[in-house]
Amino acid sequence: MIPRYFARDHNSPPLNRVRIYGENGKKVFHLEISINRTRYEGQIEYVLGAMASVCRYANRPFDKFIIITEPNNRQQDSEIIEAKARCTIDYFVFNRVKADRWKKDCISISSN
Repeated sequence: MIPRYFARDHNSPPLNRVRIYGENGKKVFHLEISINRTRYEGQIEYVLGAMASVCRYANRPFDKFIIITEPNNRQQDSEIIEAKARCTIDYFVFNRVKADRWKKDCISISSN
């Protein structure tokens, strides 16, 4: 379902890999994308919004979203973005969480 979601929007970043797996009893949704640094901010939010929109229909709820970014410039490092699934769905789909709280409590970004 995710590849079709990305294929229908020409502004979406290229999708390299999709994985769903269990880790320590938690359900993880993992995407690897190629990013363009000039549109970085919008692409990460687009991907997290797409993950939240699709995953809210899952029979067993997801616990964590992971995005690995692969930049188109060799001088830049890839990044790992981890987000709590419930909080991200509440922010993007139901608007129950404010943007400041979501950025502070629900998401973490680290360099690879």
